[in-house]
Amino acid sequence: MAQVHLGTLPNGTEVAVKILRPDMRPVIARDLELLDAGAWLVERLGPEGRRLRPREVVREFASTWTTSWISCARRRTRASCAATS
Repeated sequence: MAQVHLGTLPNGTEVAVKILRPDMRPVIARDLELLDAGAWLVERLGPEGRRLRPREVVREFASTWTTSWISCARRRTRASCAATS
């Protein structure tokens, strides 16, 4: 999805450049669908799978991490994005 490259400017300032791959939303959406399908299967394996609530984990991941990543991708210049991705 992205790569971060560290470097130093000619004046000595250390920088991080985040390179974002284009058109990642459909890829992320499909990956989340696959994760949800896998979580559904784990829940059906038995009580231990249900106890772990894997679909809830996937939903939480989808609502927090991906929202944060897409937000960073929109702004593209926020320094804290590189630190949290």
